[in-house]
Amino acid sequence: AQETRAKALFHQFRCVVCQSESLAESRADVAKDIRATIRQAISTGKSDEEIKAMLQARYGNFILMTPPFSTSTFL
Repeated sequence: AQETRAKALFHQFRCVVCQSESLAESRADVAKDIRATIRQAISTGKSDEEIKAMLQARYGNFILMTPPFSTSTFL
């Protein structure tokens, strides 16, 4: 169940190196590290929203495959 949840989250986040690929698709070392971070957060009981907030705090809205609408994401 935890791995299924992790895989669903991998599709919601962008690789910070590849930029056009999700974490699920990317083979970059950074993507592997972020996937490990997500798995670790799930195993410690963090919610999906807590994981999202943690990654946004570290990488900004850029990490989201569908960033929230704002003046910086308008175009």
